Amino acid sequence: MEIDFIESKVSDYSGIEAISGVVEKYEKEGKKITLKHLSTDCKKLLNRSDAKYKSIIVEKIDDPRYYVVADPNIFHESTKTTF
Repeated sequence: MEIDFIESKVSDYSGIEAISGVVEKYEKEGKKITLKHLSTDCKKLLNRSDAKYKSIIVEKIDDPRYYVVADPNIFHESTKTTF
């Protein structure tokens, strides 16, 4: 079983809990599960929550490169277009 996060973003512990629940469910059924296309931030959160994720996260060169914005005002200012 492979879960692809290419169009998703996990940014808090409620997301980690949801992923953990799915992973545990499939592992109880004896199925191997892998997670791919996770951002660096997401990988850090998962690996901090449980060391088992190091063995089920697929490391790819094409993983998304997005970041959690600490100050949304800075983000909005940098995307403004002037005409």
